[in-house]
Amino acid sequence: MNLQAAWLPVPLISNLAAFLAAALFARLHRTGPASGVITGLLALPGGAPGAVLALFLFDRKARKETMLLRVFLACLLAAQLALLCFFLSFHGQPLHLNPFAFFAARPALVWVLALLNLVSFAVFGLDKRAAKTGRRRVRITVLLALCYAGGAAGGLLAMAVFRHKTQKSYFTAGLPLMLVMQAVVLFTAMNL
Repeated sequence: MNLQAAWLPVPLISNLAAFLAAALFARLHRTGPASGVITGLLALPGGAPGAVLALFLFDRKARKETMLLRVFLACLLAAQLALLCFFLSFHGQPLHLNPFAFFAARPALVWVLALLNLVSFAVFGLDKRAAKTGRRRVRITVLLALCYAGGAAGGLLAMAVFRHKTQKSYFTAGLPLMLVMQAVVLFTAMNL
C-alpha cells in the first residue's frame, strides 16, 4: 500500500466529522467557543470543505458570534485546496521560493494586489470615520471579504493607523490568518 492510499481516509473522515459537528452545532444554535474549537480541530486535518459546506447549508446568517470560526474555516479551506493542488502537481521538480521573480513576471497581478490593499485600507478608514460621525457603517463581511481577496496587508495597516477594529477577534486574529493563507496560495502558485 502506497503512502497516498494510506492517507486517503484521513481527509474523508475529517470532512465527515467536521461536517457533522458544524451541522449539529448550527442546528442546535451552539455558538460558544467550545463549538468553534471542536469544529476547527476537526477541520484541520483536511476537513475544511465539510465544515464550510455544513455552515453554508445550515447556518447561512453571518453573526458576530461565529465570525471568527467562519474566517478560520475560509482561510483553512483556501490553504487546504492550494496545498492539494501543489501536492497533486508536484513531481519532484525543484521548488520555486522567490516571490520577487514570480511577481516580476506578472506585473498585472502586482497592480491588482496593490489596488486591493489600497481599497481595503481606504474602506477601513471610511468605516472608522463613519463610526465617529454616526453615519452608516461598512458591513463586517465587506471588510473581511476585501481582506480575504488579497487586501489583508492593507487591512492590517489600516487597523494600526486608524486604531479601528482592534478589539474584534475576527479582525485581530482573522487578518493574520488571511496573510498566512495568502502566503500558502502564493507558494502554490509559484510552484504550479
